[in-house]
Amino acid sequence: MKQKISNWLQERCVAAPPFHPDHSQLTGMFRIEDKAGTLIHVIASDGSGWEHVSVSISGAERCPTWGEMCLVKDLFWHKNETVIQYHPSEKTYVNNHPYVLHLWRPTGKKIPNPPTILIGLKERPPVEMENGKPVLTSDQFIEILADSEKKAGRKNV
Repeated sequence: MKQKISNWLQERCVAAPPFHPDHSQLTGMFRIEDKAGTLIHVIASDGSGWEHVSVSISGAERCPTWGEMCLVKDLFWHKNETVIQYHPSEKTYVNNHPYVLHLWRPTGKKIPNPPTILIGLKERPPVEMENGKPVLTSDQFIEILADSEKKAGRKNV
């Protein structure tokens, strides 16, 4: 997590914990407006061995988008730092709000990343979206699958 808060982000801190009343650390509650005018609420904390943000969208009954989560990630962590979203075992589920997502990073530990090929194909342009759904023909899907299998060194399916 970044050690010092930027002036831009400091102006958007609406509540700081008592141990950082000068807003000098990336802890507290922030209201961030993105380029589209969406108001993003972030609660950031750093303690007990974890860096953490909770992210929600003001006045919306939806979870934050990938782009909104990327914006928050870049504001609170360096670009070369990996953070994760957990889906824990069912017995440890906690859901205090249906439209909040969380980013986590353990302090003092490196998070392993899977090989890029398992995440997606960097050479391929992003799939077009229409009304929030991917526009992908079955031929395009088969082509993407075949490319990924080939790059992974397996025979086509």
